[in-house]
Amino acid sequence: MSPDGRLLAFSESPKHRPALASRMGIVPLDRSDNVEVSWRSLTAAFDQGTQVPVFSSDGRYVAFSGMIWETANPVPQPVMKYAGIACSVNTLEGLPTSLLRFGPGDRTLRCGGGDAGTMVLSLDTIRAPALHDGWTNAQFSQDGSTLLAEDTYSPGGWEVWDAVRHLRRTTLPPDKNELGAKQRLSRDGRLLAWTHDNGDIDLWDVASTPAVKKATLRTRHHDLVDLAFSPDGRTVAVLANEQSHSLLELWDVRATAVQRTFTTREPSDHDARVVFSPDGRSVLAAGTDHGLLEVASGKRLIAADSGITTVNAVSKDGLAAVPYTENVSFWDIRTLKRVYDARLGFNVNRGATAFSPDGRLGAVADDDTADIQLWDVAARQPLEQPLTGFYTPAGNISGDIAALSFTPDGSAVQAVDYWGHLRTHLIAPKKIKTAFCTQFGPLPKATWKTYLPEVPYRKTC
Repeated sequence: MSPDGRLLAFSESPKHRPALASRMGIVPLDRSDNVEVSWRSLTAAFDQGTQVPVFSSDGRYVAFSGMIWETANPVPQPVMKYAGIACSVNTLEGLPTSLLRFGPGDRTLRCGGGDAGTMVLSLDTIRAPALHDGWTNAQFSQDGSTLLAEDTYSPGGWEVWDAVRHLRRTTLPPDKNELGAKQRLSRDGRLLAWTHDNGDIDLWDVASTPAVKKATLRTRHHDLVDLAFSPDGRTVAVLANEQSHSLLELWDVRATAVQRTFTTREPSDHDARVVFSPDGRSVLAAGTDHGLLEVASGKRLIAADSGITTVNAVSKDGLAAVPYTENVSFWDIRTLKRVYDARLGFNVNRGATAFSPDGRLGAVADDDTADIQLWDVAARQPLEQPLTGFYTPAGNISGDIAALSFTPDGSAVQAVDYWGHLRTHLIAPKKIKTAFCTQFGPLPKATWKTYLPEVPYRKTC
């Protein structure tokens, strides 16, 4: 029961409903009529929770079965998954519920572990509201500065956000029913290419507030497969099918004219992706017969390789990430040679892969749990525990992460889910220390002596 006595939270286990997953219910107790239970499925892989729900001091949140839920809405809303890191149901297996509590001011979740230690999980991130009620599509610019998201409910449908500061930059005005299926941001997030069903591609300056339409590329292609900006934003590569063949066109943004056209006899698969090399000198239409093409001369540098069926991200060193079911293959985009396979052991979210700005780290999302695994590109191995925080309902057929990126300075990984939550995971040690010291302050000498008596005291913050 919540501290103010207004809410009652309880769970229903699968043994009472054999065909269904566990679920949690919340009932308002301050209504005398038409009392209904608001149910939510519990987190996938943690739906057998042995805990009793624990409320925050203000009753706004409840921690249960590896998930923190917000109770203010008619139906409990998931705001943060802590399962798998600290205070998870596995950690507390068989331990009394009293070992799980919200800390002072509800800024932390504290629990006793099986090793007689205490875990403290910062909850500052859940105080940030969702950017929106829900999105059906989202993408980051390659540098991670800008987020483009489709609003499920708005007639206009598209919003541009400053991803780092979590601020809405602009809303695009056209009716989304008149638009095609492809939208692409430039590398720095300042330009947006927006397709129409008739083949026109509008170019918008989305760094301005409000956004300003700069030009229109009149391609007249009704079957646009993909498009991409060159690294300098001066060229747009357009991949399209015309009857029984595939076209790859390079358009000059300022002149709004075609610079070069490449043709193959076979049409392109609709999963094909267009990517430029980091220096912009070559372009690849992965999953087609175009091969690797030199932008300046139009010469085919390397014939097509069927091994690169699609590309999710390209590092500054020219390493392309090609996602498969349970692994990601890394290819050298300059030679179209496979470098190695990263065997991850989980179902890869094919739309959520990214490289850090220096190319040293990769990030891949798990399609089942929505966890994010960091990968050491040079050492060819995963880094520690995955980043967690997103809700995935039990029985969900696909992960809820819509887009994934590193911040421009590489100090954090940011991801957005279809619920409208934008999570920022700090990974740079200095920034983690700063955030920790800001919230908890320095370790007093007396506390240091209690826990580290054999180590001389030193300033922590």
